[in-house]
Amino acid sequence: MFSARLSSLSLLLVAGAPLFFAGCTTTSQRQPPPVETTETALVVSCSSFTCNISESAWNHISSRHCGACVANDKSAFVSAYCGDKAAAVSFCQAIISAGNCTAAQQPNGRFAATATLGSDVGKDSKAACGATRTGTVIFESNKTSVVTQFPGTP
Repeated sequence: MFSARLSSLSLLLVAGAPLFFAGCTTTSQRQPPPVETTETALVVSCSSFTCNISESAWNHISSRHCGACVANDKSAFVSAYCGDKAAAVSFCQAIISAGNCTAAQQPNGRFAATATLGSDVGKDSKAACGATRTGTVIFESNKTSVVTQFPGTP
């Protein structure tokens, strides 16, 4: 008999719970703290770029990245990418056609395309001028005009 009453009481409590709580409301709801957001870069396919290097861009690349590497200042290409503008275009095309190429828009609207190639491309100033197979090409927002390119990452 005690067991039957306990079962009835349990059934009454379980069955009556929705009725008991049905009329409950809260007077104030806690709002979650605001979520801080950071802008994320627009990521695009490297195949959407074209390697147009103007004379002024080539002059910048050759004067800045075809000499000696200076740690924490300027990276330097191997000679294969410094012979002439055609060699620079060859580097750009190797970067954007690499299977591991990633490209993202920078805060200034330009795009940085970065890839790791099969052989050394130069010396990376951010790595104490150590040899690197990774290179970067910076494009204007139109994705066709090369601004600069260099061994290493942006």
